[in-house]
Amino acid sequence: MRTDDMVREALADLAPTAPADNTALTGMHRAIGRRRRRQQVARIAAAVAFVALAVGTTAVVLDAGSDPSQVSTDPDDTTTPTTTPSTPTTTATTPETTEARPAETDRITLGPVSFQLPEGWVEVYREPRSSPFAEGEGEAMCIAPAGNEGLRWEDCSGLLIQQGDFLQGNEQAPYEPHAPWAWYHATDAAPCPTGPAGNQDYIQAPDGMGPIDQGFRSVGDRTASYDRWRAVCPQSGFTFEPEAWFLPESRVVVFDVFGHDETEAFLASFEFDS
Repeated sequence: MRTDDMVREALADLAPTAPADNTALTGMHRAIGRRRRRQQVARIAAAVAFVALAVGTTAVVLDAGSDPSQVSTDPDDTTTPTTTPSTPTTTATTPETTEARPAETDRITLGPVSFQLPEGWVEVYREPRSSPFAEGEGEAMCIAPAGNEGLRWEDCSGLLIQQGDFLQGNEQAPYEPHAPWAWYHATDAAPCPTGPAGNQDYIQAPDGMGPIDQGFRSVGDRTASYDRWRAVCPQSGFTFEPEAWFLPESRVVVFDVFGHDETEAFLASFEFDS
């Protein structure tokens, strides 16, 4: 047998033999399919590995200039910068609150007593008093609003205060509490304080000269004898009610002829040496 014939015969023995039935053919097809799927999975896995390698390389290159200690390999370690808007600092300034207080006035001393002048009032005059009908000396003071404006009695538009051994009563007689018209010190008829100088509208006692009210009232921490009288100007019809507070131990008497709003607080301000 020639050499080429021997080669052909060997090759013929190596050639695949067709399956005997369809079952064998089907098994061969399944084997080929499994082989192809394994090849596709291998190709996909290779591609994924290549992409992952490329992404990792890029991340390393981008972060090459940063501090290695700040690089995290944890996928959840992502830091989101928080921006807090700056709020200007405001310093609250509370204006000083000044409490409204009445102006301080001088405290006046008269004999053994002292008192506070009402706000806006001044001492108008201070003068000695005596009587041709009685022994002893006394002192009289007028306190009134600055300027001594308004109705006046004994040239005083405010309060008359007397102190001393002699205190004037009705028509220069010594003062006595609850006595008729003890506030009226003149010895003759007095014109109405609301009329012009020299007017003939003389003051009278419409209900008699006795007090229309009397009793006791507080002056400072002491108790005074209190009296109130009524007077009228017949022509003009002007009526007023003089009042008096008498302190026998201190030998002080206060007269409010026309009724002032400040009198109550003034009397409450009294202080005594003994």
